[in-house]
Amino acid sequence: MLFVNRWLSRRHKIGIEVSSDSIKMVQIKRQRAELVLWRWGKVTIPVNVVEGGLVLDSEQLAKAMGQLFSSVGVKNPGIMAAIPGQQVVIRHLKLPMMPWKELKNAVHFHALSFLPLSPEETVVDFIPLLGDREFTFSPGKHQSMEVLTVATRRSVVQGWAESFIRAGGTPLALEIEPLALSRTLQTSRLRHKEPSNYLLANLNAQLAQISIFKEGILRYNRVLTISAEIWNPASGGGSAFSNRTATEIWKLVEYYQMENPNEPIEQVYLTGEGMQQLITDQLTRRLNIPVQ
Repeated sequence: MLFVNRWLSRRHKIGIEVSSDSIKMVQIKRQRAELVLWRWGKVTIPVNVVEGGLVLDSEQLAKAMGQLFSSVGVKNPGIMAAIPGQQVVIRHLKLPMMPWKELKNAVHFHALSFLPLSPEETVVDFIPLLGDREFTFSPGKHQSMEVLTVATRRSVVQGWAESFIRAGGTPLALEIEPLALSRTLQTSRLRHKEPSNYLLANLNAQLAQISIFKEGILRYNRVLTISAEIWNPASGGGSAFSNRTATEIWKLVEYYQMENPNEPIEQVYLTGEGMQQLITDQLTRRLNIPVQ
C-alpha cells in the first residue's frame, strides 16, 4: 500500500473506485463468518475532473463524492482506494539480503531509475517476496531475495487524499488495483477453489489492466490503453475493443506459459465494465483454460 493511516483503522470503511466518468462505492459488513455487501452506489462525474488516473479538479471530485455519500447514507467514512494503473510503476527487484533499513534505502534508490524524479517527488512502497522464509539478515550469509516494488508521484497520492478529505472522508489506504482485486477474489466464495496460477483482467473505459498471479503473488502486470473510439459500443467499437483486449490477454498467457512451462495458468478472471461477455467468448475459443 502506498498510503496507510493505521490510527484510523476502526473508522467505518468504504471502498472507492474512480474512473474518468464515474465514482463507485461499496461498504462491506461481516455477518457471522461471511462478508456481505452492505451499501453500494455510483455517481457520474463531469469530464476533465479525472483523466488518466490524475485528479484534475479536486473540488468537483469531492463534491460528487459528497453527493454519493449522502445518497447511500454514509457519514465521514474511512476510505480505501486504488491508484489507477497508468500512474503506478510496478517492478520486481532482485537484491541481496540486508538489514531492513538498508533494504528500504536500496529500494528507494532503485525506484529512482524507473521513476526519474527526486526522492521528495516520489512515493515508494515494497514487500520482500520470501515465500516460507522469514525476513532475517545474517552477516556472512550470502542470500538473495525478490522485492515487489511500487512507485508513483507524490502529487498523485496527494491529489486523491485531498479529494477524499474535502468530501468529508478520511483516507485510510491507497494501493494498486491488481492487489486490491486479488484480495477481493481471495475473500469471495471463490477462495475455496482458488487456482495456484491465474490471470486477472480489470476492463474499464479506455483502460485494461492485466495481471498474472502465482501462489497469490503478483508476477506480471500490464496496462493497456484503449482509444475512446475503440471502447465506445455506440460508435461500433465494441468488437474492436474485445478483439484487441482478448488478443493481448492471449499473448500474455502464451508468453507466461512459454517462460514457465511447469506452472500453467489455470484460470482467467475478468472484471470491470469492459464488455466481458464478448471477451469471454473469444478467450474461451483461444485458450484451453476456464474463463469467467
